[in-house]
Amino acid sequence: MLNDADIGKVIEGVMFASFFNTGQVCTAASRLLVPSELHDRIAKEVGERASKLRLGDPFSDPDLGPLTTRDQLEKVSYYSSLGRDEGANLECGGY
Repeated sequence: MLNDADIGKVIEGVMFASFFNTGQVCTAASRLLVPSELHDRIAKEVGERASKLRLGDPFSDPDLGPLTTRDQLEKVSYYSSLGRDEGANLECGGY
């Protein structure tokens, strides 16, 4: 991402790339490279948008359905914990 990028379009792209198919695709975005002066703004906006996603049973038309397996849940939980251990902050969610 460059300093003069359209932030609204960036956020839309990040949301799709990160959460399409509940983020369970090999091409899901797991990292963003942004100019340091835009980091806090991008993190906050993505976190705010993510916190508004509706979770639920796939038959109830949610934005995000369940993870596919317990192994997948454990993998996601592991990487979330690892990130926090390495200094990352959760913008939304987690347990």
